[in-house]
Amino acid sequence: MSTYQHIAQRRAHVPVRQLCQVLRVAPAAYYAWQRRRQQPVVEPAWQLAVREVFAHHNQRYGTRRLRAEVQAQGHAVGRWRIRRVLKARLVGPAAALVCAPHHRLGPGRARGA
Repeated sequence: MSTYQHIAQRRAHVPVRQLCQVLRVAPAAYYAWQRRRQQPVVEPAWQLAVREVFAHHNQRYGTRRLRAEVQAQGHAVGRWRIRRVLKARLVGPAAALVCAPHHRLGPGRARGA
């Protein structure tokens, strides 16, 4: 239970200012938390479009391709905003293929020689 939830439960019996003082929380912070809880969180249309395009391409598209497709759908959004949204949702591209190194050391050739 968060501090703010504790204040919300006890406010019928104890004044909010007193609870905030005891719990070392600013009353303004508690009231701001209360306002945020009451407001519904609406996901912008461009974020929904980004998630749909990303899922449609099996989570393999990077920000450049995602931006191109989302902008083609009519949403004005940049790469860095798309990146920030994907990172905040802990969504990343699928693992890339592991490739062999471009050069190999032959017999008798030591690294750093």
